[in-house]
Amino acid sequence: MMPFVKHIGRALCLPLCLISVATAQTVDYDGDNYLKINVPALALKNISLQYERPVGQQISVALNVRYAPTSDLPFKQAFKNIIDDDEVSKQIDGLRTGNFVIAPEFRYYTGGQAGRGFYVAPYVRYAHYSAQLPFKYDYNGTEKIFPLEGSLNAFSGGVMIGTQFKLSRLLYLDWWIIGGTYGHSSGRIDGSAPLDENEQQALRNELEQFKNGFIDTKYRVDQNGATVDLNGKWITARLGLALGIRF
Repeated sequence: MMPFVKHIGRALCLPLCLISVATAQTVDYDGDNYLKINVPALALKNISLQYERPVGQQISVALNVRYAPTSDLPFKQAFKNIIDDDEVSKQIDGLRTGNFVIAPEFRYYTGGQAGRGFYVAPYVRYAHYSAQLPFKYDYNGTEKIFPLEGSLNAFSGGVMIGTQFKLSRLLYLDWWIIGGTYGHSSGRIDGSAPLDENEQQALRNELEQFKNGFIDTKYRVDQNGATVDLNGKWITARLGLALGIRF
């Protein structure tokens, strides 16, 4: 009788042990997914989201998506004060711009656990910017406006360092301490309107002032309008404070 009881006990023990382990995992396991929003970006009229998922003990992958509808340039006056250039300032008064950015990212966490602590994150980025610019130029002492509209695309790569904190069981804070991006951009803005010879020359004179060694600017002006081609380096900084949940 005793051997039979022992066999029954062993048979019952296995499923009970499995249930116990599964219950323990359910209690301790918070999920492999992080969904975050970059809070300061909201002040810049940007919706910046990130999805992150650990794929190893110290490694995770992430995807960043940012979108901003076409609107006036945020913090316009502060930007004008930093640039401190009268020609640039008068042009950005009416500038409206929007953007879409997507950036895959690879993270290495130095503390031994993906999703927690300091990390180094190389990434690549594609950005598309739209612009509407009422370009101002002087014509015989009178300020005239020529409407320009177009877009610019930028492909770049960079590295960011940051740290991620656990605030509660499911709430996390991701501090993008500093990042730098370098790459290439190209685009075109143009407009159509009838222009006489004097208007064409006045518009060329104004466009000439925006040539520089950082972005190659080529323009064409004729009786039907103007086209401006942009081609050059793309350098940006990356900062942020993202609040997210783990699930």
